[in-house]
Amino acid sequence: MQVLIQLAISALIVFIYTFFQKEGAYGSMPQGACNLALIPVIATGLRLIKVKDLQTGVFFVVIYETWNMFLSPFLWEDRIVAFHRVIRDEHIPLIAVFSALSVWALYFGFLSFVHRRKTVKPFFKEEKVSQKTLTIYTAVAVIGGVGISGLEFILSQVGIVISFLDMLDTMLPTAVLCLFSLYYIRGGRNIFLIVLIAAYLIYNFICFIGGTLFIYSILLLMAPLAVYVVEKKKIPVVATVVIAVLLLPIYLSRHEYRSEGLYSTGAERMAIGLAILENEYVNFDQDRNLKRLTESEEESNINNRFEGVSYLATVVHCHLDLDYPYNYGKTFVWLPTLVIPRFMLPMRPSQNMGTEWAEYYQIKDKSWKASINFPMLVEFFADFGWLGMVVLSFFQGWLLAYVCAKFNNGRGDINLLFLLFVMPKLFIVEANITLAYGLILQVFFLIWIYQKFIRKRR
Repeated sequence: MQVLIQLAISALIVFIYTFFQKEGAYGSMPQGACNLALIPVIATGLRLIKVKDLQTGVFFVVIYETWNMFLSPFLWEDRIVAFHRVIRDEHIPLIAVFSALSVWALYFGFLSFVHRRKTVKPFFKEEKVSQKTLTIYTAVAVIGGVGISGLEFILSQVGIVISFLDMLDTMLPTAVLCLFSLYYIRGGRNIFLIVLIAAYLIYNFICFIGGTLFIYSILLLMAPLAVYVVEKKKIPVVATVVIAVLLLPIYLSRHEYRSEGLYSTGAERMAIGLAILENEYVNFDQDRNLKRLTESEEESNINNRFEGVSYLATVVHCHLDLDYPYNYGKTFVWLPTLVIPRFMLPMRPSQNMGTEWAEYYQIKDKSWKASINFPMLVEFFADFGWLGMVVLSFFQGWLLAYVCAKFNNGRGDINLLFLLFVMPKLFIVEANITLAYGLILQVFFLIWIYQKFIRKRR
């Protein structure tokens, strides 16, 4: 009943919203599909306001990003401009309709699992650890993070790259802040630990900024908010808005520093990060940021990484007009092997498969050095066509709820820590399946090894 009420309210909101819209560049039909797909997005937002849990919060980000990337461009007054991509008008109606159906499938896939979640046994019991244990865990995580960074540096000198270590290196700071937030919210005030955590997190935040890894910067600052929601069952609206406003200058300036910071490392990345912070905050220029904001709005339809219509349209063109064969799972066939170290399976493709598929469909020119993401919904079509978009979107929604349920939706300290650790990968809709879910599969496998062999022996 609550689902029906939320959908009814959402439909009413969308109905009122349509009266304030101008006709989009592609006509009323794609625009109508976009509006219909907005109903489950708003309904998920209403559900989040009511239940205030991480599971719904994660899903809301995913369903909104999917709608924003593949459907919101049909509300624009200007047509999409995208280099190295083909957008044919005759394909737009089907693209809009099946993208909308995919959003609805995502929604129903999530709900279908949520209503039977009690059948899933979480990895860990719902329990809180002591303040002393939280202190130890936090300190060990910091030491481990520093050690992993050092090990990565040593391995890079001899040309060895281990993707799992890189993932740990980028996600550990968020895990550390989650642990410390639990410690602090429950009254912990050890000065030495506070100084240690502050130094570690400030260093990593600057490095994220210097490497233009803005998603990790955002997650780092949003981590304590997520912990607060779980602990207090309240949504800190004011704090969320303040953080969003403070991050806006960095977000608007991201393109200016990307070519310089993306491939930097070590001290160079730190120096770039400090320079960015100085330019954007110490030398804050309101007129400059207003100009950036205007330019961002004017150019939002040109090679925007959050706009997936041009990706999908090009792949549709390749299959329908150029007779490319469907891949039938070939794009993610290597996913189960990610639990095996690469040195034991050297034939496995590298983690730049998104770039390789983008080159195959001529979305990316081979002369470009930068990597490119291959959105998940596009991959669904590339594998199984129109029906694949809808069916696999349903399973995507189901899988999101399942992963959250295995960590008890964040209830219990260990569950919360692991859920927030894998959350960045759950959020991803603009990358291919293997890149998005590879780490989650590895984490599941390691937990299974621990529970099956190590914990039983204890």
